[in-house]
Amino acid sequence: DTVSVSIPSNLKYDVPSDTLYALEDELDSLLSDIRNGRGASDRVSLGTYNALKEAIRDKDDITVEISISNLTPNKDQRLINSYLGDKAEVVRFFDLKINILVEGKVVGTLNNLDEKVEIEVTDITGTSYYVYRVHDDKVEYVDRLYDRDSDKTYEFETDAFSTYAIIRGNRIVVDTSAR
Repeated sequence: DTVSVSIPSNLKYDVPSDTLYALEDELDSLLSDIRNGRGASDRVSLGTYNALKEAIRDKDDITVEISISNLTPNKDQRLINSYLGDKAEVVRFFDLKINILVEGKVVGTLNNLDEKVEIEVTDITGTSYYVYRVHDDKVEYVDRLYDRDSDKTYEFETDAFSTYAIIRGNRIVVDTSAR
């Protein structure tokens, strides 16, 4: 089982080696659960679970790949913009996925992890950055980006994968109780 990173060269993101090791452990744990007949519905879809079960039986090569891509306008971006209004500036929208591959072909995604992993965002200037995620049509505050060592590299931690927005300004508290 191996882990690789797929980041287009024009994007400014990095994945620390500790995150890669954590993903290797996560893949091992997931495959162990499947081998032992334990459920994994909180981490993968039923279709992905069945594809992995078959791959284990056939002794196929199973890997995971982190995929980070900038987004073109979509429903998730409009949702974040409607929540934030004009109170903050969206610096970046991106999609963060962990693809599961069997014999090099994507069979699904790993949606949630047992432990948080670190993602680095580089080439951002200024201060006061926050991260928001859209998952199941809900906007969630994830974390404040923090400057690792004053070299324009900011980090945040996550255990779920979907659409993210980095905003500059004050943290926005969204009242979703009326929605």
